[in-house]
Formats: sequence, C-alpha cells, structure tokens
Amino acid sequence: MKYEDREKILSYLDQHRKASVIELTTICKVTLPTMRKYLNSLHQEGLLIFTRGSVQTPLYNQFSLTQRKSEIQKKASEKIGQIAGSLVQDGETIFIGGGFTVLYMLDHLLNKKDLTVVTNSLNVLNKLVQYSHIKLINIGGLWGLNSHTFQGLSEISLHNLYPDKSFVSAMGIDPQRGVTLKGDTNNANEYFLFKKATQRFILADHSKFEVLFPWTILEIDQIQNIITDQYPDNLDEWTALNIKILL
Repeated sequence: MKYEDREKILSYLDQHRKASVIELTTICKVTLPTMRKYLNSLHQEGLLIFTRGSVQTPLYNQFSLTQRKSEIQKKASEKIGQIAGSLVQDGETIFIGGGFTVLYMLDHLLNKKDLTVVTNSLNVLNKLVQYSHIKLINIGGLWGLNSHTFQGLSEISLHNLYPDKSFVSAMGIDPQRGVTLKGDTNNANEYFLFKKATQRFILADHSKFEVLFPWTILEIDQIQNIITDQYPDNLDEWTALNIKILL
C-alpha cells in the first residue's frame, strides 16, 4: 500500500469516523479491488473496522491515532510522557484529561503507590482499569465521539475535589490566546478540574507552539507549566508570562 493512500484513508476517517468503500476509492483514485485490499490490511492492523462495504474507526482502540504519528512525533510524545510521569508522587490524586499525548505518561504511573487517578478519558480508563493498585475515579457524563472523553454531567461533586496535579494535552498553544482547539468540546468538567489542581501541566510537543484554532479553552494566565520535547523559539516570551517550560 502506498504511504500517501494509507494517510488519505486514515485522515479521512479521523475527520468523519465513517466512510463507504466507494468514497475512499474516489479519494485515493484506485480500483475497488485495490481499495478492498487496503482496507483488509488496515483492518488486520486494528486501525479501522471494515465490514460489508462500510468502514469506521475503532472506538475502543486507544492507540489507533497515535500509531500513525511520525517516528519523530512518537519519540517526542514518549519523552513528554516520561517527564509527566516522573512528576507524580506516591499518594497523590491526579487528574488526567483528554488527548493522546497524555497516554504516553500512563506506563510511568504503574509503579506509583496509593495513587488516585481522576479522568474523563475512556482511553485512560481502558489502560489503568487492569491495575488494581490504582484507584480510578471517572467523572462521568455524555460520551463524546470526537474527543473520546465523557462530557458535561457528573455523579460526584466536582466542587469538593481538588487534585494535587492535573495533566491535559493541547492541539495548539499560543502566548497570547492560550490553549486552543479546532472545535468547542462542551467539556466544562475537564477544564474545571484542570484549573482546580495545585499544579497544572499542559503536554504538547514543540509543533503545537504558536498554533491557533478557533476555540480557546484555557486562557494564558491559567497555564503554569508546559511539558514539551524542545524549547519554543520565543522562550523569553513564555517565561515572561511566568510559564515554566519543562523538558
């Protein structure tokens, strides 16, 4: 399979979640037998579900998107995850929000003692639920297909919960606007808990700096620390805002 065809198929599914074989054949400009061969291969990899002419993303494959990152991006995320995990101490209560960079910190939490993880992320729950020594609290709510997080409602009193540390990923981060997203997630609980933590950490590789999307979900004065893989070009501007850049 050509690399560009593979990326066209997976990128289209990232955006639309579902597609027909005809749609993907048109996008890649290949024959139907060739497209079926492509889709069978990607199905075997676990990157999509291909049945009866219909194609969709696997909802419960937590690494279906991160598997396609370039090797450079993957190494950056691994470095960021290792740093984030090293900041967590035994006995702490931490909040982990949505996004895929945060998933790389999970393996570095498994040796922590008396750890409580609060999350709205199904991917985080799927990973940590098998480890009985980690206490998990799901803040609940409406399942968001695009964000892979639970949104809005909660069965516990979030007003009484104050995490020691909080960690969320970022699509884009700008020294004037703060953390931005492509769309409004309506996920008030995630950022409410993030801001209540004593120490707050944004996880973002260097490609996310000075990237602007329409929706601002964290103002710049709500950011304390950014964990990344290399310093931004305008480091002085970030430090002037009293934001620590951690490598």
